[in-house]
Amino acid sequence: MDESFTFFQYIDHLRRRGRWIGLTCAIAAALALIGSLLLPKYYTASVRLMIDSPAGNDVRSAMAITPIYFESLKSYEAFASSEELFLKAVEHFHLREMLPGKSIEQLHRSVLSVRLVPNTRILEITCTLPNADTAHFLALSLAGQTLALSRGPSENTDLELVTQAEKRLEQARARMEQLYAQGEAKGGAAEAQQTSARENFEEAERRLGEVRAAAGYRGERLSIIDAGVVPEKPTWPNLPLNVAVAVFIGLLASVVWVTLEFSRSLHRP
Repeated sequence: MDESFTFFQYIDHLRRRGRWIGLTCAIAAALALIGSLLLPKYYTASVRLMIDSPAGNDVRSAMAITPIYFESLKSYEAFASSEELFLKAVEHFHLREMLPGKSIEQLHRSVLSVRLVPNTRILEITCTLPNADTAHFLALSLAGQTLALSRGPSENTDLELVTQAEKRLEQARARMEQLYAQGEAKGGAAEAQQTSARENFEEAERRLGEVRAAAGYRGERLSIIDAGVVPEKPTWPNLPLNVAVAVFIGLLASVVWVTLEFSRSLHRP
């Protein structure tokens, strides 16, 4: 049989079955629409935090930021996605009552998402829940607890460093005052020791200033730059996407059926 003739026969067969194909697509779209409207709605809220670089506004250190540095920032993802923080949030916001039948691991995977925006120092915390207000306040709460958790270890370290620097400064001051007092009593015989003690005191004083400055900076290392808003539109179910997928599947299935139907008609005696 002529292939061109068969092709035109197939096109004509599709045309004659066009109404049936259209009806199939319409039914699929209607079912997807009804199903999407009946499904529970979920809202997604997000909060963004900025991780300030350790060197602040130093241009030279800003140029030193490398992919390895960005990789090291992933430790902040561990702070925000901590199971301990999430468990406290589950109890505080009564998420088990809102999403019954789910284990804590399932809740963690379905509700919380934490990521670093690629090639930036922005940490994004996203929460998805059936209630828009709860989703927003949960994201804010986790962001605040992340700030506190990330600052805790550095603040303890800073306090230890400042305490040690102050102790060394006091020791250097006491030693300098002692040598100066001895020098006056001896008529200036310990001038070299006095000079050394004064230099040690100045070095200890400078070191204390550096430690205090660094401690003050690290306290502002993580900060909220976008508190987000209460979402107004649900992120799931995605009504336009569900309807489009249903229409595509309906169209594909009906065309396959019509093609098989046409193929069988060619082999009939």
